[in-house]
Amino acid sequence: MINQNILNLFNNNIEISKTLKILQIIKEKDMNTYNHSVNVSKLVYEYCVYYNLDNKGNIFLSALLHDTGKIFIDPVILNKPGKLTNVEFSKMQQHPILGYEFLKQHNMDEYISQAALLHHIYEENKGGYPKFNIVKPDYIRLISLCDSFEVMTCNDRPYQNGISISKALKEIENNIGIQFDNRMANKFIDWIKDTQ
Repeated sequence: MINQNILNLFNNNIEISKTLKILQIIKEKDMNTYNHSVNVSKLVYEYCVYYNLDNKGNIFLSALLHDTGKIFIDPVILNKPGKLTNVEFSKMQQHPILGYEFLKQHNMDEYISQAALLHHIYEENKGGYPKFNIVKPDYIRLISLCDSFEVMTCNDRPYQNGISISKALKEIENNIGIQFDNRMANKFIDWIKDTQ
């Protein structure tokens, strides 16, 4: 009889293998999305270590694949140096659903697939996309925070220059209760201030 721990380890290795294959697809499609995904996953993992959270591995894998749907978005839109038109933004808003469907087709764990689907939904459905009446689990709230923080502070984006860490934290603070959960955002801010 196979020990449950061995079975869990085997299943984890399968998820890691599938994640790396999908991450390679992301890298081949768009290097900016790949770099962003890696940076977000690093932030997520460091946060998990700092707060000694359980399930670090699955949260990390979820963060790596949160923007998988962008492989279906025209690179001209992904890397446009200026503001997106309404039509372009509408296409960009499809990436969470496209990513979720792609991950499910590749038999990724629901835990990981949900992060791709829900990371752009605001708190209490006050905005974001896609439009679902749902409360995000904390691990997706964390991915959303790290995603936004990385976008705000990154200087490698074709469409914007990064802002300072202090300005990014102020932006997060200003969006508590709208885009970000109060408890998670304050823990995130404390963590960044303590470690940066």
